Amino acid sequence: MKKEVVEKVTRKAARAIRRGVSPLSQCMRIEVKDGRMTASASNYGFSIDAWESVDGEEPFVCIVNAKTFLDLVNRMNSEDITFSFSQKLKNLEVSGGHAKVNIPCLDTGLWAEHKTLNTSASYNFILNPDEIAGCIHSLKAPDTGNELMSSIYLEIGEKGHRATALDGYRISVRESLNGCSVDHRLVLNGEMVQEIIRLAGNEEITIETDEDVILARTENMCFFSSVNKQKYFNTDMFLSENTFPITVECARQELLDAINVASLIQEYVDLKTEEDGIVLSNQSTSGFRSTMKIASVVTGKGLDIRFNSRFMLESLKSIPDDMITVGFFSAVRPFYIIGDGYKEVVLPVAKRS
Repeated sequence: MKKEVVEKVTRKAARAIRRGVSPLSQCMRIEVKDGRMTASASNYGFSIDAWESVDGEEPFVCIVNAKTFLDLVNRMNSEDITFSFSQKLKNLEVSGGHAKVNIPCLDTGLWAEHKTLNTSASYNFILNPDEIAGCIHSLKAPDTGNELMSSIYLEIGEKGHRATALDGYRISVRESLNGCSVDHRLVLNGEMVQEIIRLAGNEEITIETDEDVILARTENMCFFSSVNKQKYFNTDMFLSENTFPITVECARQELLDAINVASLIQEYVDLKTEEDGIVLSNQSTSGFRSTMKIASVVTGKGLDIRFNSRFMLESLKSIPDDMITVGFFSAVRPFYIIGDGYKEVVLPVAKRS
C-alpha cells in the first residue's frame, strides 16, 4: 500500500496517545480488512480510529508500539510499503524498497474494545468544529485533576448550540442557539475536542451519544469517549449579564497589540478609562514602565482595573470581530467581551495597596 496512506492513517490515530506506565498505552492497533486499513489508539479519556481504503493487502490485525512503527515508516525510502504479520511469531514484517524490518507485536487480546452505543436510546446532531474552537483557550490543563474544567459543556438545541469552557479565572462561550430551547446537554472531553478541531478542520462532525458512550464521526475518523455524568457548573449568574454601567468600544487588533507591548515587563496590565479612550500601563519593581493610549468610545464613570494579560490576549485572539465591546461593573468584578455569538468573561486581578 502507499506510504502516504499508511502515514496519514496511523498519525491521526496516534494523536490519542499520552504518556503512561503500561506498554499498551504507547501502542496502536492496526487492522487491514475488507479493503480498508484502520489504526486505533487510546488514552484514559478518549480513543481515535482512523481509516483509509487500500487495495491488494492480506488481512491482519496487530498491536505495535506507535512511535517505533511511525519512525520506521517515515524512514522507509519507498512510495510503497507491504506488511506481513506472523501470528505464530507475533511480529509484523514491514517492507519498503530494499528494507525489511520485523516489529514485535503484543497479544491482540490485550486490546480493550470500544463500548457499544445503544442506538435505540441515542441522541445525535451535527457539529462544525470551528463553531466551538473559539472557546478552547479557557480549558484548564488536563493534568490538573479537574475533569469538568478540562471539558467543553455543550448545550444543543434544534437549530444551534452553546459551548462553554472555564478554568476558574475566565469563562468562554460560543453560541448559535438563536433563542431556541435546549434539547440535550453534554460534557465533552476537552482534549478530544482539541484533537477533533486539529484533525477534522472544517469537516462536519456527527456526534451520537447514549447514557454511557459518545461517538464523534467524520468520513474517515471516529472519536470515542465515555459520558461524563458529573453536573456542570452553574454559570447563569455570570452569563446572564448583558448590560453594563461602563463600556469600552475599540479596535480589537489595536487593543491586542497594545496589551502585547504592555505585558513585556510583567503579565499584569492596568487599564484606566478616560473620556476619549483607555490607557494601558505596566510597571515593574525594577523601574521599567510602559504606557499606551488607545482611542476608544467610553461610556460610564472612570475605571481603573488590573487584568492578566495572557487571559485577555487569548480571548481577543479567539474573536473574529474587528471592533469589540468590553463591559465593566467595577474594578473588582468580572468584565465581559461581548459580541454576536460569543461572550468572554474574565476575572480582574486585585491591586495591592
